Amino acid sequence: MDFKPVDDIAINIQVILGTKLIELQRRASGALINSLTHNIVPQGEFGFSMSIMAFSYWRYVEYGVEANDVPYNAIDRSGAGNSDYINGLIRWIKVKGIASDNDVVRGIAFAIATKQTAKSRGGFGLGNPMDKNKLGFVRKSKVKIDNEISKISRIYQTEVQKIIGSMIPSNLEIII
Repeated sequence: MDFKPVDDIAINIQVILGTKLIELQRRASGALINSLTHNIVPQGEFGFSMSIMAFSYWRYVEYGVEANDVPYNAIDRSGAGNSDYINGLIRWIKVKGIASDNDVVRGIAFAIATKQTAKSRGGFGLGNPMDKNKLGFVRKSKVKIDNEISKISRIYQTEVQKIIGSMIPSNLEIII
């Protein structure tokens, strides 16, 4: 079986997901879009598995993060000199161009983290400010993705017709 058409379908699904991220204004650095890849593994003569992959944080972009799941607490200082969560916010702020001075960027990162976690940790602030309409890039692409996947059945149908056509002799005689 020629997997080139399936490869094209996988690329189309990646384009659909990337386009939805852009529509939802979820393209700070473009890293998630650029991380979209696919893998097609043949399984037998006519079978295959197709995987669409991306950086693991796609789940957070899809589902969001509940305030109590954010690894930061504004009230209890850990004393740690570094936090992956705060460092991620700092990188995001720099990509967005919100501020350039390192002290200002760090202060903004801590303010965002405080606001994101405050609602579930004693009402210290306003809670997670994420616009929930910006979540769900995979779910919101489902119809278009399903349309691409349905093309695979047409590919199989064509392959089966070729096989059957090659097995039936041209001088077939039917006697009743």
